[in-house]
Amino acid sequence: MLAGPAAAAPTRAVVRADAVDPLLMGRPLETPHHGSFETFAFGGHAELRAADDRVAGIANPDWMSVPRVSAFATLRVHPRVALAGEATYDRGTDDLVLERAVVEARAGSAWYAHAGVFPPPLGRVNFDHDAPRNEFDGLSYVATELIGAPNPQLGIGAHGIRAPSGGSPWTWELDLVSGYDEGVVTEAPLGTRLPMGRNNLGTGSGSWGFAGRLAVQPAPVTELGLSAFAGAYQAIQIDGVSVDPARAILLAVADARAHAFGLRLSAEAAVASIDVASGLEGLYAERQWAASVEAARTMREPVARAWRRSSLIAAVRLEAVDHDAQIAGDSRYRASASLNLRQAAWGVLRAGWYYEFRRDRFDNLKPAAGLAFSLATYF
Repeated sequence: MLAGPAAAAPTRAVVRADAVDPLLMGRPLETPHHGSFETFAFGGHAELRAADDRVAGIANPDWMSVPRVSAFATLRVHPRVALAGEATYDRGTDDLVLERAVVEARAGSAWYAHAGVFPPPLGRVNFDHDAPRNEFDGLSYVATELIGAPNPQLGIGAHGIRAPSGGSPWTWELDLVSGYDEGVVTEAPLGTRLPMGRNNLGTGSGSWGFAGRLAVQPAPVTELGLSAFAGAYQAIQIDGVSVDPARAILLAVADARAHAFGLRLSAEAAVASIDVASGLEGLYAERQWAASVEAARTMREPVARAWRRSSLIAAVRLEAVDHDAQIAGDSRYRASASLNLRQAAWGVLRAGWYYEFRRDRFDNLKPAAGLAFSLATYF
């Protein structure tokens, strides 16, 4: 079994949206776990990748990697109050990240307050990116290159859900978060990179910003969401003293998912505007964008009679990122395909391929391609 020995645990379950009060908006609606979200629950997931990645014909010697390992726990201390914690090793940041340490409380009939460290709602992907749920061995460029998922931040906010009679349910969230710091330029030698300025615990020269998301669900398998972040950072500090005015950061994200013609479709797009110091103009980007479209189809379900919850899925993804929209280069365009053997809801075994066009800031082309085999499982 893809899930390993933990799959046999008698308390293991899959939580559904209608099973408990949806206090923990950040957790996916269906997540294998031990225990119960109504009292105490814990679990996690991990991903292993083996690949032959080549850039301009040169192979990457780092052919085996662990892209992600995550563990979480939730504790409901009162019918209206819950605590949640999650720690994640993410290869993109090459660090152990405190992804969630939050207290959430039901404050009204349909809205909740939360405070602590949590992923702000910058697109669905920033709070719903469990590796076994994905059809590909990596997140899209929207998530990794612009949002910087996982991107937990220190903050306080509120979220809610509305389900009007005869209308489509919709959710909302509004947060005051620690935002980004000077790392967007000082830690980014290749040019402006928002993920390098993730101000996770409110340190550095970041200043508080606002993040919010509004999403509507016209059908059970359809969702349309709009997210935004507005904040600032101090680009230059000397001995901890800011010697440059605060610089604005604006980030907008749109995401959608639906079923059509037997396909599971999803798309996301993001645009970013970053104010840079006058001496850095031309060297560091002020406008960036990224977009991704995915389509997946179940080819066979179940794969075998004895494996009743198994399925064989084919998926394709087209994506692009432009790290500097004001010049011709500094961009990537990628096409990916994956054939996945899935055991719902415990894990997935993937065989994938991708081809990519990379252009540096001088518009020099470097093609890249790869074959990858990956395993992702809950435990």
